[in-house]
Amino acid sequence: MRSASRPQRVAGYVDSLGPTRSHPEAMAKRIGYGLLFAIVGLVVAAVAGYFLILWFSSNAHDRSVEASMTGIFVCGPIGAVLGFVAGFIFGGRRSAKPNEHA
Repeated sequence: MRSASRPQRVAGYVDSLGPTRSHPEAMAKRIGYGLLFAIVGLVVAAVAGYFLILWFSSNAHDRSVEASMTGIFVCGPIGAVLGFVAGFIFGGRRSAKPNEHA
């Protein structure tokens, strides 16, 4: 009798509990997507933070320095973390149907 609490594994796919030791390529794919999205997130957030500070800061003396420092050291890392999480989730997605090349 099959246990109802354990999902059935399909050849080449990861069960609903996520990557296991028998599927290290799935974890590598998730980390790869996470790093790629983190780099993109850092750049996008840093540029967006730079322009937001330029537009909304009341600092008249060194606005460009404030904008660049806030963009790269505050907004950039936040975007990188959010990008890594999004990429890690995106990298773990699988297709709706199993591959039938056997």
